[in-house]
Amino acid sequence: LWLRFAVAYYKQGRSQQFMQIIDELLKLESEPAQPENNRWADNGLMEHFGIPDANGRSLTNAKAVRSQYVSILNALAAFQTVQASQERDKGEKQKGFEADKQTYQKASRMALEAGTSTDSTATQTWAGQAILQLARGGEKALDQATKALDSVHAMDATNIPTMLGRACAKFQSGALK
Repeated sequence: LWLRFAVAYYKQGRSQQFMQIIDELLKLESEPAQPENNRWADNGLMEHFGIPDANGRSLTNAKAVRSQYVSILNALAAFQTVQASQERDKGEKQKGFEADKQTYQKASRMALEAGTSTDSTATQTWAGQAILQLARGGEKALDQATKALDSVHAMDATNIPTMLGRACAKFQSGALK
């Protein structure tokens, strides 16, 4: 739900509000749960969005919460890609791309830990990483992006960002005219 609000702000051109919502969600993941909830929540994110089981010892929806958090990280990384791509200063552009790369790595790691590495959030992460490579430019990055996009396409042929990324990669390589 919060991600939908953030994306709605972004679509309205209100990037600052988008980042405010995303930042609050990121803070929840890094803050510890309150002591009385430590039986089932390992951080603020799980404490706020998790549903304890009947015994109050574990979460019934931990995988879903982590999957949604991966979606939040993917949205942040996509935003960072756009921001870095628009940056004119080469040093700042590289810093932006590096922050973007780290965000995608965190999303990928969390998807693997949550056991969601075969669902759509994981493929979105991998497609995003490939699109980041396209945005960086260069022959090596183009090759890496093409291979990654082909892999994601093999897993999910209906993934729209992957289709668009593949078309972009073909255009950049001169294979599409």
